[in-house]
Amino acid sequence: MEIKIYEEIILGGANKLSDVLRLEPSIVTEKLIPDNRGWFTELFNEQKFSESTGLNIHFIQDNMSFTRADFGRGLHFQKGEYAQTKLVRLIQGDILDYAVNIDPNSKDFGKIHEFHLSTKFCDRPDEIKWVLIPKGYAHGFLALENSVVQYKVDAPWVKESERCINMLDTIKPGKYYQFSTKDANAPTFGETFGEWAESEKRIRVK
Repeated sequence: MEIKIYEEIILGGANKLSDVLRLEPSIVTEKLIPDNRGWFTELFNEQKFSESTGLNIHFIQDNMSFTRADFGRGLHFQKGEYAQTKLVRLIQGDILDYAVNIDPNSKDFGKIHEFHLSTKFCDRPDEIKWVLIPKGYAHGFLALENSVVQYKVDAPWVKESERCINMLDTIKPGKYYQFSTKDANAPTFGETFGEWAESEKRIRVK
C-alpha cells in the first residue's frame, strides 16, 4: 500500500489544490525575498492563502508559546462545533511537530504525521514553513531545544470542548520528555477512542 506523506503548497504558485488536501496535515511555504540587507516576506495573506490552496479558512486568533528543551505539549484538540484548524509556525528553535488523525470515519484514523521544523535555515534566503493541521486531528510537539511556536486557529478556545490524548503513549518517542500535569495524565489514544483504536496499526509518516 502506498502511503501519501503530504502535499506541498507554494503560496501564489501555479499548483493549486482542488481536493482540500484530503484533510491531511500539510506543509505550506512562504517564499522569502532576499536582498543585501537580509530578506522580507509577507508572512500571511488570507486572500493569497485561499487562492493558492482552495481553502476558505478564516483564522480568528494567533497564539504563541515558549517551550523549554526536552518538554512537550499535546496532543490537544477540541470537539464538536469548536474543532479547530491550525496553522503552525516555528519562530525559534527545533521541534518535532505531530498531528494524529482522530476521525473514526476516516480510513487513516490513528495515522501519525511528523514534521521536523527548525529555524537553523534563517541565515540564508529560503522560505518559511507553516504546518496546516485540519479539523479532525490532534496536535502536539516535542521541543528538541528551547523553542517558540506560533499558531493560528479558526475557532476560539472553549474549555468544555477541549480534549487531550497522552502524547508519550501515542507517539512513543525514543527518549523521555516532560509535560504539564494535565498532558502527562491525559488518557491514552485507546482510552479515548476505544479498544478498536488501540488495536489498529498506527503508521508514522515523515
